[in-house]
Amino acid sequence: MYHLVQILIKYFSKLDLYFIDYQKYLTLISMKFYLSLYYVLSIFVRILLILLFFNFSIAGQRKIETGNLFVTNYNRSFLNTDFSNWSIVQDSEGIIYYGNLLQGVQTFDGQKVRPVLDEKGKPTQGEARAMVLDAKKTIYAIIGASFGYIERNKFNEAIYYSLSEQLPVKDQVTSKLWNAGMLNDTIFFMSENSVYLYKDKKLISVEHYKNVIH
Repeated sequence: MYHLVQILIKYFSKLDLYFIDYQKYLTLISMKFYLSLYYVLSIFVRILLILLFFNFSIAGQRKIETGNLFVTNYNRSFLNTDFSNWSIVQDSEGIIYYGNLLQGVQTFDGQKVRPVLDEKGKPTQGEARAMVLDAKKTIYAIIGASFGYIERNKFNEAIYYSLSEQLPVKDQVTSKLWNAGMLNDTIFFMSENSVYLYKDKKLISVEHYKNVIH
């Protein structure tokens, strides 16, 4: 009986030791788990903060770029035009140039409307169908049956100078002018049968076509 008791005591003593070691093992595993969880959560929080900061920065930039837009409407009597305007550009000084169906080209500086004058000092007349700016901010325009450019004289008046009137007889405009554009800083004027290429107000080339290219 005595030996049996001794064996039982030794057995339960070993079980107690095993239990204590098992508890230590669980504690160690738990510590490693929580440390890993803390590490992962800290990385997640940092990424979240970076994304929030980036989002707020983009939103702030968009707000600055958008701004508050103020729109003012003007009636025809103020603009001194007929019912239809064909084209519009803005020069380097912020002055608006708009081409009317019958009244040529007008300018608006934010306060007053003034006509663009021809070389004789009279307001331009006719259909101002197209306008375009080159890299030097020179305004080229089609007005009526001619095309040319607009510059300011010594009195700061906007003057229209015809380029088409300087063409040789074989290249004269013989059909309706309908559009203008720019490619690689080369200005082109298009009629129903011809294309005129200019650069720095100088004629580069003329192409004539038998068929209408409108």
